[in-house]
Amino acid sequence: VWVGFFLGLSALIVKPGDNALFISLSILGGLGMGGYFATPEAMKPDVVDYDEFRTGARHEARFAGVFMFFANICAGIALEIMLLLLDNFGYDGSKQIGEAEPQKVVLLLRVGFGSTLLLLLLLIIPAMVCYPITRQKHADILAAIQKRLEGQHAADPLYGGPPLPPYENVSLFRQVQTSEINESQSSSFLQQVGMEVGSLAGIHGDRTGIRNI
Repeated sequence: VWVGFFLGLSALIVKPGDNALFISLSILGGLGMGGYFATPEAMKPDVVDYDEFRTGARHEARFAGVFMFFANICAGIALEIMLLLLDNFGYDGSKQIGEAEPQKVVLLLRVGFGSTLLLLLLLIIPAMVCYPITRQKHADILAAIQKRLEGQHAADPLYGGPPLPPYENVSLFRQVQTSEINESQSSSFLQQVGMEVGSLAGIHGDRTGIRNI
């Protein structure tokens, strides 16, 4: 809201030559940009941890891929809509820097980057208010994961319900983290890691270097 208000205000009221006003409003809007970009990134690991509690596996790559896919799709659609509107409103791309565009083009840009931006950011508020993973809930999720790793039942920290049973198959990586494997298993885990690295690097798994990892 902070970002939308000040950047939207800047787009709506700043006139040509109002450099001081434009810079001031941009600085005020920029103060909120950190939260604007950091909040979604901070939510991703929360969701990944909850997914691990439910499934027993971590899917960071899947969540990041889906997030970036839809972010790019939305950005592409928004850009195409804006370009079509600019064309219909009479935008002339052949004009040189400093040459004025039609007034309705200027109005479109003001509305598109002003009131529309603010409206879209306001629509986020209900989703943020209803976001269920608080700091305490996240701590409860981590504790519940640990319980299931240790062979105990654990209730869903967010939605309750019957306690979930211990994980049936715990990855060697997770076992290493919880110090529940012996030296032989640890060696097997490291060999698996070496095989994965070798495969990614185009190295055959039967080479001495991989066997010795």
